Amino acid sequence: MLRDDGLWLIIETEALPQGDSLSSDDLVRKLQTAGYEVERGYLRSTIYYLIARKAVRRSGL
Repeated sequence: MLRDDGLWLIIETEALPQGDSLSSDDLVRKLQTAGYEVERGYLRSTIYYLIARKAVRRSGL
């Protein structure tokens, strides 16, 4: 559970053998499907981070 103003920080590697972890693209898609806005960055070429926050719903739009 994440508060409305909360952030979720995920740090993961894409250096594991295929099948042992999700790619950053797959994880971004899953989070967006679950209703999160996602920012992605890289700490190193194979280590990425995602910052997820609940998508803001605007009334009347």
